[in-house]
Amino acid sequence: MIRKLRLQASTIRKIEGSIFIAPWIFGFLAFVAFPLGYSLYMSFHQVRITVDSVVYTFLGFQNYKEILVSNGSLLYEDLIPFLRESIMMIPIILVFSLLVAILLNLKFPGRTLFRIIFFLPVIFSSGQIVQEFINQGEGSLSVLESLHIEEYLQEYVPASWAEPIQTVMS
Repeated sequence: MIRKLRLQASTIRKIEGSIFIAPWIFGFLAFVAFPLGYSLYMSFHQVRITVDSVVYTFLGFQNYKEILVSNGSLLYEDLIPFLRESIMMIPIILVFSLLVAILLNLKFPGRTLFRIIFFLPVIFSSGQIVQEFINQGEGSLSVLESLHIEEYLQEYVPASWAEPIQTVMS
């Protein structure tokens, strides 16, 4: 006599949830966790690529000592300006993105025109068209140039902070 197996509703939901989350877990493991772990492993080794294999020589913390202590300029000349620029750019980009998203979803007269104007760069984003705009001088914001904001930044803001702000505005 064959006995039918009946699953409870909660068990079926757990199985369905596991099936739906499985692609994300696979993607995370394959494209995030494994590369990060392998990079960490390689940071403790000297890696040489030979004709027939990859040779790993264990160095311990020597690479970290080199970057942080012995030759700190490698870290501080590249990382600190990058972090400073990121601290300025990320909040500006987030606030701008949220404001535009709100404007795109509000109901107001001319909303369709606003959406068309906003998405025109997506339509015209081929390299040739963008290059032609830049060649014609249309790539800059004349309003910012007319207000001489760069001069005010250089005068009133420390140079280390003025440069990332100018980069964001340009």
